Amino acid sequence: MSSDDSSSAGSESERTEGKKRTRNPEKWKVNKRKLARQVGKAYISTSRKFVEAKKIGPPCTCKLKCTSKFNDEEKQLIFSKLYDGKPKNEQDTFLQGLMETKPIVRRRKRVADGDELNAKLRTAHFQYFVQKIEERVPVCKQAFLNLYAISHFRVQRLNMLLSKGESPKDMRGKHSTRPTSVTAETRTKMQMHIDSFPFKTSHYGAKDIKYLDSKLNVKILFDLFIKKHPELNNIVKYEFFLKYFNENYSLKFGRPQVDVCSECERLGRRLRDKSLNDNAKRVCAAELMVHKRRAKKFYSKLQEVQALSKAHPEILGITFDYMQNLPLPVLPVQEIFYYRQLWVYAFEIHNLRTGDGHFYMYHEGQALKGSNEKDFFNGIGSGIKNFGNTVGETVKDGWDTVKDKLG
Repeated sequence: MSSDDSSSAGSESERTEGKKRTRNPEKWKVNKRKLARQVGKAYISTSRKFVEAKKIGPPCTCKLKCTSKFNDEEKQLIFSKLYDGKPKNEQDTFLQGLMETKPIVRRRKRVADGDELNAKLRTAHFQYFVQKIEERVPVCKQAFLNLYAISHFRVQRLNMLLSKGESPKDMRGKHSTRPTSVTAETRTKMQMHIDSFPFKTSHYGAKDIKYLDSKLNVKILFDLFIKKHPELNNIVKYEFFLKYFNENYSLKFGRPQVDVCSECERLGRRLRDKSLNDNAKRVCAAELMVHKRRAKKFYSKLQEVQALSKAHPEILGITFDYMQNLPLPVLPVQEIFYYRQLWVYAFEIHNLRTGDGHFYMYHEGQALKGSNEKDFFNGIGSGIKNFGNTVGETVKDGWDTVKDKLG
């Protein structure tokens, strides 16, 4: 059985079954800034300038003294009706509902009577109101601006739309002239590029997890994508590629941390122990450093043997180890958990020359995982013999073994 059987290219299911990260739009700075503007609170603009909170303006200076019609409590109530969390479109609709357009009844006589002058004349005038509980109170334009803490340009836009019989609609950021937007075709190319890399599925845990090669990362995937599609260099940025990968794929890099080294785990726990003093932790750190150097030496030897196997046909390098014990049978029955189950052992031999893996399974009734002669012959020895018969290799000059126990 080859380990390549567990590898395959990505599919549609891998892009939708899970996500490593989820979007939290309510935590985005742009949305926090937008919400602060809607409720009239202070915020920091995109140009990093402090914008003060909205507040009621000074009294108007008209002859009718419109703002004197309301006390402080009524002014605050009028002000809060606009800034109660409504989005921009609803705020504009609310303000436009407090305006009325009326035709010009009488005009003063002008000296010039040309077409240019007539074109500049207003065709209507506007009357403004404020909502006082259930009563609409007419006010001047200055009082209208100050009570709702809005600008003249905002009212001017609403006046223009009202004269045309149109409702206000916020069109900011909704135009289609975006030269750097990522099209659906580009997203498809990104998807095909990521799906082209093989992955392996972990055999441990309740949920299958797909792992890409440990030599890869998102930055390398992005660089390979740009190298493959150089015309997209100024369109697809790394930040967008990273966001697309995190939101559409549940792939990880490397291998799951299963069957880890007992010495690394022991020293790591001691380093994380808060009850140890600094001297004891320094000793543990030194031991862990020496241990990892010995491990690096072992893996360097393993790479050396792999290179020799590929360069010289008469040399064959293999590695072998047991996988996790498997209980038999596997049934979702309550009584099974209280009975002694039969253990099944999975013994794997990895060919360093070809990269293929060969698995041999047997239960504890046939042999155990011991080191005595019977268990070795029935278990490990039988697997190695079958492996030699399968690949057609024979040992001529003996064995050169390197054990992986570093403790």
